[in-house]
Amino acid sequence: GRAQRQGQGQGQGHGQGQGQGLDLHEPAMDSPDEEPQDSASASSSSVSWSGKGPLGFRSPQNWRDWCHAALEARADGTAYEQALRERMVSFEVPDESYHSDHDLDQTPEFDIVRRTQAFEVQQHAEWLVGHTVAGDEAFRIAFQEGITAGELRDRVGHALGADAQAIAVISGGQPARDSSVVDIDSAVVRRTTERPAVFVCCWHGLTAEEKQDWPDFYMQGYVYYPGVLDNVLPRDELFQACLETKKFVTREAEDANDPQLCWHVYSKDSAFVVQAGYCSMYPVGLLPPQLAWPLPAGGRQWGGPRCDVWSASIDLPDVRRVLDAHAALTNDRPLPRYQMVVDPNRFARKDKKREGTVWVPCEFDVDADGSARLVGGSRSHEFPVVAQRAATPVLEAALPLLARLDRPRLLLDGRRTQAVFKAQRILVPPAAGEGADSEYVGLWHVDGHREHVAAVVLYYYNVDPALQGGDMEFCGKELMDCIG
Repeated sequence: GRAQRQGQGQGQGHGQGQGQGLDLHEPAMDSPDEEPQDSASASSSSVSWSGKGPLGFRSPQNWRDWCHAALEARADGTAYEQALRERMVSFEVPDESYHSDHDLDQTPEFDIVRRTQAFEVQQHAEWLVGHTVAGDEAFRIAFQEGITAGELRDRVGHALGADAQAIAVISGGQPARDSSVVDIDSAVVRRTTERPAVFVCCWHGLTAEEKQDWPDFYMQGYVYYPGVLDNVLPRDELFQACLETKKFVTREAEDANDPQLCWHVYSKDSAFVVQAGYCSMYPVGLLPPQLAWPLPAGGRQWGGPRCDVWSASIDLPDVRRVLDAHAALTNDRPLPRYQMVVDPNRFARKDKKREGTVWVPCEFDVDADGSARLVGGSRSHEFPVVAQRAATPVLEAALPLLARLDRPRLLLDGRRTQAVFKAQRILVPPAAGEGADSEYVGLWHVDGHREHVAAVVLYYYNVDPALQGGDMEFCGKELMDCIG
C-alpha cells in the first residue's frame, strides 16, 4: 500500500544483485478489465445505503447534509479529489429514521468483496475455449492431451490476465487436484476475485464540545479518540478508507476476543487506523476497482486479499544494458560493496512546506491501454535518456500490478503519475572460509522521508545465479497489539 512498505533481503555466496526501484507519488501538482465487483457500480452512478451499522453516523439526514456539503465544498478541489469524484459511486441516503444498532453482522459486505465467475471449457479442434454463462468467449488456449488441473489453471490464469491462485478447476463435478488429468468434457473453470470495499470519505472536524468530550489518544498509527483527527486528517478533503474488524491484545479480558470495527484511513501524507464507533467520518461513496490490465505470466498476490504485495517475472533486457552502461560512466561507489547507479538525492530540491529537501519526481502520462509516456523531455530528469529507457519500461510493466493495489487504490489510467526512480548494485563476496563476511542483509526502512509515496515498485534486473536466499519481507502499518 502506502509508504509503510518495507523490505529485507539476504543472499549468500559470491555474486552481485542489481535492482531498480520506483516510488510512486500522488501527484503533488494540486495540481496534483476487471468488471465492477458490485451490482450498484455496474448499473448506476449511485448506490443506496440503509443507514444502519456502526459507522459513526448521527442520522441519515445529518449524513445526507454532510455528503452534500462535502461534495459541494470540494467541487474545485485538488486534481486528485476531482478524479475521486469522477470515479466514485455516490451514496443515496434514504429518509428513514436511524437506529444506532451497532451490530457487526451488518458490515461484512464492506470488508472483502468476493466475486466468482464460471467458464465452461470446450475443445474446438486444437483449442480449448472458455465461455461465460452468457455464451461469450472469455479465453482460448492451445489444446494439450492429458493436461493436468494445475497446468490448466496456470494457462487460463495467464490467458485471463489473472492470478492463477484465484483459478479453480472443476472436473466431473468435483474440485480437481493439480496433478490430476482433467476431463475436458466435464471441465468448468472458476475465477474468484477478492477486493476490499474502498470508501471515499470526508472529515469535517469536531465541535468545541466534542473536543472536550473526546481527549486525544494516538499510538502506533492508531487513533482511539477522534480529537486527534484534527491534527492528522486534512479537514473537508476527500480521502480513501477501508472498513475492517480487528482484535486487540490490550483490550480488557472480556473484550479481547471481540472484533472492533475500524477505519483504515489513507490520506495524502498519512495512513492510520481509527475505531469506527468513536469517529464521525462521513463516507460519500464507494470507489470501484479501476481498470485492470492483464497480469503478466506468473503474476500473483502474496499474503491474501488484505495484503498489497504483488509480484511477476518480467524480462526487460534493455534496462540492464542501459543501467550497466550508465554505471560504468558514473562509477558512484560510496561503499566498497555498494554502487549507486542512479541516485535520487542528486535530483532534489528544497521544499519550505515540508521543511527540508525532497526528491524531484519524473512525470508520466498513463493511457487507458496501459502505456506510459515520460513527459518533460530534457528537463524530465538529470539523466533523461536513462529515465526514458530504464524507468519508463519498468513503470509500464508494473502498471498491471499497481492497478490491483487497494491501500490506497491508485488512480492510474488517463492521469499523470509522478515517480522517483533509483538504481543500485550490491556486491556479495565469496565465502572464502568459515566466518567469512559473505552475506548481505537489508535494513528495515520506509521509502520516502518527506515525499507522499503511495506505492513502491522493485525490479531486479540482474541477479547472479550463485546467490542464495534473497527473499523479501514486508511489514504493514498494523498496530503493535493487533492479532486479527
